[in-house]
Amino acid sequence: MKSIIQNEDGTFTIDGKVYVLQTEAIETKESVFAELVKDLERKEDRTKYSNSLIWLNNQSQFMFKHDEKTGIFWCSYTRFWSVFESKFGMNYYDIQSFTKCMVAQHFKLNGVTPVLVQVLIPSLVAQHFKLNGVTPFINLKKIV
Repeated sequence: MKSIIQNEDGTFTIDGKVYVLQTEAIETKESVFAELVKDLERKEDRTKYSNSLIWLNNQSQFMFKHDEKTGIFWCSYTRFWSVFESKFGMNYYDIQSFTKCMVAQHFKLNGVTPVLVQVLIPSLVAQHFKLNGVTPFINLKKIV
């Protein structure tokens, strides 16, 4: 029978060997998503962009654009998509599927098709909303 002793410093001794329980939080895809979207600001102008919603981070940088007519949910590659590639080794389809679930949960948008946006192009949308330092992205190849 093994002898288990809980020590005053929070460690455990099992049969003479000391073990430390991991107390720091493990970063998950869900926690990273929540951190990325926690302070987003939604922009819309229904007179000029009747079918689009745009989300910007707290530095007024483009994060997402939802085209309500097509269901396409554009995602910034550098500020969103690449985070999941590098931190979790996810591929395109894994990120797309994960983002679709998270967008439904956090933004209450069902039936969207997340698509990454890769190339820097100045945007009339940024000019319209008078956003300083914003460089939205546009995708050169449509992947749906």
